[in-house]
Amino acid sequence: MADATTSLPKGTPVVVQTYNAINSATFHVGEHLAYTVTDDVIVNGAIVAKAGDRASGVVEDAVQGRKVRAGRAGMLLGPVGAVAGGAANRVASKGADLRVSVDKLQSFCGATIDLSFVRSEYHKPKRFSKMTSVEIAKGQKYVATVARDSTVCSEPTTKSAAPIPSDALRADNS
Repeated sequence: MADATTSLPKGTPVVVQTYNAINSATFHVGEHLAYTVTDDVIVNGAIVAKAGDRASGVVEDAVQGRKVRAGRAGMLLGPVGAVAGGAANRVASKGADLRVSVDKLQSFCGATIDLSFVRSEYHKPKRFSKMTSVEIAKGQKYVATVARDSTVCSEPTTKSAAPIPSDALRADNS
């Protein structure tokens, strides 16, 4: 259990990973998301969150890709012959979009740490391809940051903080 308290500065990175896969076709705005902390969060010789601690967030936006019909043009008969208006009758595509957040972490010692993280994932449609949703794989890593200066329970350690994994994605505003 926690022996002390530690000042946790705003902006401290916390690497989390998705607990389940997330899909823009099946998840809806406002739906809660579960994450786990990937490595101990160590600040000034103290562990403030342990690997496996739970974090949470929400689906901020979820749009499944779709096809959108453009306007139609008819045929025009003139002195030169018929001019097809079919070019205006094309099908346009609107890509899929999924925006997720991470906003809270519940630490091993009972502290609730406010986090800041919002990221959008897009699936740009390809011409003549089937419309698909955006999928975020189970285990996708994100770098959230502590939202405000706070004092939290902690446990002393001689370990140093792990480096941020190269495959961890940062927030949109980073």
